[in-house]
Amino acid sequence: PLITGKTLRSFVKKHQKDDADVSILTAFVGDPHGYGRIARNGGGNVDRIVEENDASADEKKINEINSGTYCIKSDFLWKALSALTPQNSQGEYYLTDIVGIARNRSLGVSGVPVKDPNEILGVNDRAQLAYAEGLLRDRVNEALMAGGVTIIDPANTYISPGVKIGRDTVIYPGTYIYGHTVIGAGTFIGPGVWIEDSKIGAGVTVKMSCYIAESEVEDGVSVGPFAHLRPGAKIMDGAKIGNFVEIKKSTVGLGSKVPHLSYVGDAVLGRGVNIGAGTITCNYDGFNKYETIIGDNVFIGSDTMLVAPVRLGKGATTGAGSTITKDVPEGALAIGRARQTV
Repeated sequence: PLITGKTLRSFVKKHQKDDADVSILTAFVGDPHGYGRIARNGGGNVDRIVEENDASADEKKINEINSGTYCIKSDFLWKALSALTPQNSQGEYYLTDIVGIARNRSLGVSGVPVKDPNEILGVNDRAQLAYAEGLLRDRVNEALMAGGVTIIDPANTYISPGVKIGRDTVIYPGTYIYGHTVIGAGTFIGPGVWIEDSKIGAGVTVKMSCYIAESEVEDGVSVGPFAHLRPGAKIMDGAKIGNFVEIKKSTVGLGSKVPHLSYVGDAVLGRGVNIGAGTITCNYDGFNKYETIIGDNVFIGSDTMLVAPVRLGKGATTGAGSTITKDVPEGALAIGRARQTV
């Protein structure tokens, strides 16, 4: 899984140039234990591949190993497969015996060492899997940094190969960015952020411990800390999503603010809206989900319950602690709470 396209293209080109019947991608390693060894003759040509369990003490000292990657002329391959026999300590049919068959028939065998032995690393246990994942992580992070992305701690930043990130973006430690995610230029992410299958604009700030999935965050937005953007969230230019806010399948309009301690689900917020702390869109009645529509420049007082389906017109205001169950006209003040007694 670590072999690069560049290495494979070079390998095929060498196979064609040598006009070999069999070409083997090999590597020189410090510890060859567990790998098949490349046995060469006195002239330096590949003679055969010896598996670990069949190797003699001297053969086990060979540090050129078989990667398991071959180029083989098809007409020879089909004939050679029928000539394989299980004459080994495992009683198995070794595909690697094709090399010896080719040599015995005086056919061309080429061994092509790879420049970076990590490219042909085998994975046989969880420790080797973790090591291989680390190599892939480093490869991705190094390519991003070469393209102008700042990664504060590459060893603790996890980005999948398909992710695209613009120049001058800064990624802080403990951040995971996966899937078909695109991040614009000059954005700050982290620490401790998870982003998957999302589009993040330019000049965005995603603060500590946010989770963003299948969402769109436009330019100049501030998210977090401790915010959760669930699938279908769209945060438009210049909006603010503060700490302990959850947005699900909702649009937050230009410059609107949901600063803290709120749930917005199945809603459309216009531009310039302010959502007070503790506000909840009550979108589920136990059977169905319903939509909340909030017009431009609406001010929602703290601890307001918006019982969907409900619509608030432009410039409307709700009093703190209200439960809103009916539509609110443009510019109106809606208060729905018990009278205080002392």
